[in-house]
Amino acid sequence: MKPLTALLAFMISAQLAASEARTEPPPQQNGWDRYKILIQRNIFSKDRGRPREERRSEDRGKEKETPPPPKPEADITLIGILEKDGKLAAFFENAKTGLIQSAASGDSIARGKIGGITLDRIEYVYDGATVTVAIGNNLEGAAGSKSSGAPQSTSPSSGGNTGPSDANALLERMRKKRQEEMRK
Repeated sequence: MKPLTALLAFMISAQLAASEARTEPPPQQNGWDRYKILIQRNIFSKDRGRPREERRSEDRGKEKETPPPPKPEADITLIGILEKDGKLAAFFENAKTGLIQSAASGDSIARGKIGGITLDRIEYVYDGATVTVAIGNNLEGAAGSKSSGAPQSTSPSSGGNTGPSDANALLERMRKKRQEEMRK
């Protein structure tokens, strides 16, 4: 039996050697190609298991869907208008900072100017377009947003100041009224 076992072992080893000689060696991979599987299946990536090209195309779609930054006009709300000695002054609240400021016709605010003021609305002019803004609306003409906190200070502009003590008292009353409205 021994010669048969030796013959069988010799034939098996010869067969294995012949099959190895016929197979081609694996192609040489350049640079980062040999680490491709590690990149695709990175255990620290939230997108692991998905092909990298698929993630890139989704990321491109997300960039297109990103909304533009908000305009400063959206944060500034007309909260009141005051007439004193025949002159009108409009009062605005910045929803982000909580600051209240006043402006007269022709004064600059946000990215535009105040065109005209009546007792219940103003005209806001920006890039040649005129928007009519009623009390309680922002400079885009839409309903104004509530401020993020209590006003830090009141700072009327030099153009719309109708008198130091009167304007400050009015600003204080308007600020309190606005705070009561926000609590409702």
